[in-house]
This record gives sequence, C-alpha cells and structure tokens, in this order.
Amino acid sequence: MDNARASAVLDAYTASEQLIAERVETAVLERVTGFGDWYNHDAVTALATQLTALVESGQRNETALTDAYLQRIIAETIGTEVGSTALVDPATLRQGTTHVGAYTRLANQYRWQISLGIAASAAASAAVNRARTMAKTDLRMAARAQAQKTLSNKGVKLYRRVIRPELSPKGVCGICLAASDRIYFVGDLLPIHNGCKCAVMPIINGKDPGRFLTRGDLDRLYADAGDSTERWALFNQRYEITEHGEIGPMLVDPKHHFRGPDEVPMALE
Repeated sequence: MDNARASAVLDAYTASEQLIAERVETAVLERVTGFGDWYNHDAVTALATQLTALVESGQRNETALTDAYLQRIIAETIGTEVGSTALVDPATLRQGTTHVGAYTRLANQYRWQISLGIAASAAASAAVNRARTMAKTDLRMAARAQAQKTLSNKGVKLYRRVIRPELSPKGVCGICLAASDRIYFVGDLLPIHNGCKCAVMPIINGKDPGRFLTRGDLDRLYADAGDSTERWALFNQRYEITEHGEIGPMLVDPKHHFRGPDEVPMALE
C-alpha cells in the first residue's frame, strides 16, 4: 500500500469517526443539559442508564468501523483479503466498574461542588462538561481495544500512533506529537489522554506507512510553529505512560501531577 492510499483510507476512517462522535456527544448533552434531579437516586440511575445505552451504541459503531478500517489497511498491504474480527464488548472496557456506575459519578461531582459552595449553575455546567469528556474517552477506548484485538487476530506485531491535526482545531497536543514518533508493540494498548484523537497504523513486513504520514504532519506542524523557541519546545516535549486503574494506559506530561484515587476527596453519597 502506497502512502497516498494509506492516507486516503485513514481520512475515510477519520470522517466516519467524526460522525459517530458528533452523534454520541449531541445525544449525551441533550440528556445531561437541564437535568436537575441530582439528589434523586432513581433519577440519577435512570440518567446514567440512558447515557450508557447511548455511549455503548456509539462504541459498537466505533469497534465495527475500526475493524473495517484495519481490515482494509492490512488487506491492501499484503495483497489479499482478510476476514473480520469479533468485536470488543463495550461493557467490558472500563476496568472495575460498569458504564452505569461511571456515569452516576456525575451526580457525585455535582453534590460535592454544591457542598463547597459552588453555584448550582456552575456545578451543572461542570457535570455537562464531564459527561462530554467521558463519552469521548469511552469512544477512544473502544477504538483502541478493537485495534489491539484486530491487529492481534491478524498476526500484526507492531503499530505506529498517527496524529490527526485536522481533528484538533486548537493544535495537536505536544505529548501526542512526541509519542507519534515511536513504534509500539500490538500487545501494548495505545496510551490515550482526555481529548486524544490519534489513530493506529499497522506496520507489516517492514511496511510502515504511518511513518510517512506522521512525518509529514510533524514537519508541517514544526514549520507552522514559527520561531525557533516554539519549534524547540515541540521537539523537546516529553511524556510518560501511566496506568489509570479504570481507563488503562494514559499519556501524561511528567511535569504535571495528576491526583491519584487516595488524593481525591470522597464525593457525597
């Protein structure tokens, strides 16, 4: 598969992913915006159940799309058709909890903020923003898990992280830029972060189209950075991979501290 073809297949995958994400985000926000029964256990559970149905439907679409995308890349690289892979069950992706359990935490956050004296409108807005972030993360987790399953099923050993600047109107984050210049083993889940939009490109029989796609994006981004100080900052971005107990491997900036479970105040029940 030549680089232009790989880029075209990736672009088609990206466009379809965007449609899935937009549908899920719109539906999730419609349910959470204006919700007011944050102290009503039954109402909160009903809301979390509705959000779970929306998110898991989107995740099923995401896994099917990711499997089809990788099938196409692999088939065109090796020159022969390959079959589909069984899809990942979205309900299994959050480690140690269910989606319903995770989305009921929106109420915990709201109650905790109210207990701190934060205005109800601000607390509700924070819950909406958290719901949006959670839904996006859940979709990325589905794509990541399916990519690993499909590539493993097809005997692929290595992959590259591919940045997608067209999905980042505010710019690709530095840690994704740094991480995209590395090769990963398929046995290792792709590390993500909140708002991550990176895709996976397999490396097969020494053929590494992702290297050329990423290199072109990196060169354009470094050039667009302008003065030498900004380019230097991009080239010298560092990252670490940490293990989130529920989400899995995540990319973090080692200069920043992220609170662990023991440091987060217990939310009101």
